Amino acid sequence: MSQPLRTLDHTLTQRSYRTRNTLRADHSSHGQNRICRGVGNRQVVCGAQRAAPAHNACAAEPPALRLCPDRTSRWRHPIVPKSRPSVLLAVLLPTSILCGCSTTTYNPDLPTGAAAYDTIPAIVPAPTTYAIRAKDVLTLRVFGEPEVSQDELRVDDAGLIQVPLIGTVKAAGRDAQEIGSEITGKLAQSYLRNPQVAVSVKQATPSFVSVEGEVEKPGVYEIDGRSTLLSAIARAESPTASAKLTEVVVFRTIDQKSMVARFDLKRIRTGIDPDPMILDGDVVMVGYSTTRGFWQDLLKTAPLLNAFSLAATR
Repeated sequence: MSQPLRTLDHTLTQRSYRTRNTLRADHSSHGQNRICRGVGNRQVVCGAQRAAPAHNACAAEPPALRLCPDRTSRWRHPIVPKSRPSVLLAVLLPTSILCGCSTTTYNPDLPTGAAAYDTIPAIVPAPTTYAIRAKDVLTLRVFGEPEVSQDELRVDDAGLIQVPLIGTVKAAGRDAQEIGSEITGKLAQSYLRNPQVAVSVKQATPSFVSVEGEVEKPGVYEIDGRSTLLSAIARAESPTASAKLTEVVVFRTIDQKSMVARFDLKRIRTGIDPDPMILDGDVVMVGYSTTRGFWQDLLKTAPLLNAFSLAATR
């Protein structure tokens, strides 16, 4: 055999030997140390990459491009987490619905429409005299008798006042003239001859209304003697966006008798129904709309959903 042919045969033998060694290494490797057959001058590692020589081009290859087959599985690729906005929505929507549960119970037996105005009149006649109430401050003058006269007589919670020489006198629910007549009669019976008595109101206690439910600022507010339902709600800075305007309930107690009626604030605002009068001690309750409350809660949680979606896609 000539020298050129011998050299060619030796070269082919060495290449065949290196190829067999590469195949053995491929079949004998397992798990994360398995090596794929080289492609050209590049070497790719399936699973976790082994420490590669500095000249190995696989070390600089992005993880997303390291795709290689083996004999036990199909082509493998890195697992990229996917965002799940639908899962977040499924979690947050029931939460918003539960947060929007009504705090009041609908009572179908409450009078509405014309029956409501029979219970809570739209117009209360203006009194010709002032009826004294608990916590009012009165002034008592008895001509020529400074010991009996009083600059301040406070009406207690029971509606009574204490008059010198006489004792207890009922004042609540009566006007000043009636009280003066009673004091004059009692003083004339046992103590004074022809007494001259004058009673006046020095300080009237303010009137209050309680506004609760779906208003911006629930609380107790001072009102004047001729306040209405609209003005009472306006003092609480109007209903909220989730208020049920067709369910505004007014509670009133007169002579220890409770009265309740339901009004439609929409009809009152547009002038279809009259604006009922509100008296001292009334309680106004504005109902809650489940539907409007749900959409309000959904709008509030929308920015949170967007934030979760952006965080999940990063």
